Amino acid sequence: MRGSIATKLTLHFTLSYFLIVSAAIAFFWWFSSQHFNDMDKQYILSKSDMVIAAIDDNTQEQDINFSTILTDHPDTHVLAINNANQLMPSSYQGLTVPSKLREGRPGQLVNWQSEIAYFKGIATITRNRRGENFRLIVIRDVSYHAEFLNSSTKNMILSMGLMFFILSIIGAFVAWYGLSPLRKFSMETSKIDINTLATRLDQQEYPKEMQSSIQVFNLMLKRLEGSFDQLSFYAANLAHELRTPLASMTVRNQCMLQGERSSLEYKDTLESNIEELEFLSKTVTDILLMAKAESEQLAVNNERVDVYELSSKLADYFQLLADEKNVNIIIEGQAELNTDSALLRRIIANLLSNAVRHADDNSKIIIAIAEENDNIQLSVSNAGKTIPTDDCTHLFERNFTRNKKSTVNIGIGLTLSRALLNTLGGRIWVTSARQNTQFYIRLPKTSDTV
Repeated sequence: MRGSIATKLTLHFTLSYFLIVSAAIAFFWWFSSQHFNDMDKQYILSKSDMVIAAIDDNTQEQDINFSTILTDHPDTHVLAINNANQLMPSSYQGLTVPSKLREGRPGQLVNWQSEIAYFKGIATITRNRRGENFRLIVIRDVSYHAEFLNSSTKNMILSMGLMFFILSIIGAFVAWYGLSPLRKFSMETSKIDINTLATRLDQQEYPKEMQSSIQVFNLMLKRLEGSFDQLSFYAANLAHELRTPLASMTVRNQCMLQGERSSLEYKDTLESNIEELEFLSKTVTDILLMAKAESEQLAVNNERVDVYELSSKLADYFQLLADEKNVNIIIEGQAELNTDSALLRRIIANLLSNAVRHADDNSKIIIAIAEENDNIQLSVSNAGKTIPTDDCTHLFERNFTRNKKSTVNIGIGLTLSRALLNTLGGRIWVTSARQNTQFYIRLPKTSDTV
């Protein structure tokens, strides 16, 4: 719905005032009319009783002169109509009497206007001294009542128009002032850009009605900041991982082009290029996999997995690399669980690769598998340099380096493993002491992840 909120609030405010005041004026007019009707009816009935009493008290031979009965009441007139619907002598003949008074039901209050004057009258049936029935009509001039009502109504309408104008201005100011938090919100949010995504709005600086919206906005900023950091990490990490292999292939190929080479040298160069390309392909795959896992877009295919059998296959593969350092891989324990075997294989492979890389020569790598209630716990331990305690808490974070002076990144293997375990509903942690490092993963035996 388009349009200014301040304008709508002003219109609603003034329209509400108009309806309320109009209803008040209508009630005042109705109440005053009823009051005057009751007062005039009581007055006219009392004068009718006075006239009837005068007729009853008349002892003269001739009929009473109606026009002389109420001489002290110049705004009141008396008329008498016989059975032939004719105005009787000595009745006031200067008025046009409506048919409701001449022929209508007696006792009914009748209002009418004659030119600029307003009248009210009541007809009653009575008898003259000869016993003849006639209609007695008492009429009162109520022009001053009508003038009072019309004047009061006109003044109230004029006052209402003036107040309508004044309150419109007041309403516009109140709406403008009341919407100042929205203007402040708009001004503060307009300052937020890609470099200030860490900005958070203070809920206490806004009215209670906006605090929930400010909280939601801050959560949105947090998600945007996380998504941007995630995107920056992927871009930086991809550039870091691709830079060295690409530079190596470029230099090697340039050297090969500087002179005539044997077929064996060309073959060695191509094989080296293939190894670098396979590494690049794996790096890109890992980054895409982690991006899907952290954005909760990774599909999970649950199946029954024998952890010992899966670990044995991976141990056989990594044993070839471990033999270069005379390191032996040992598996202890056995367990089964429902999970995604491909993702679990990737996690264990990352831990074994990390263990083989950092294990001391002539040492052992132990894969321990155990059941703990409704969970499966697997640990990969190796003898090697102790990881500082502070580093253990940050080892799975993106782009973590062992120390501030280090320029060697530990890669994304551990970060990827944590992301995959979060997807599977598990967790990962590490302990390191006395030249021995152990990585632990824990997964539920049954997974509801889809």
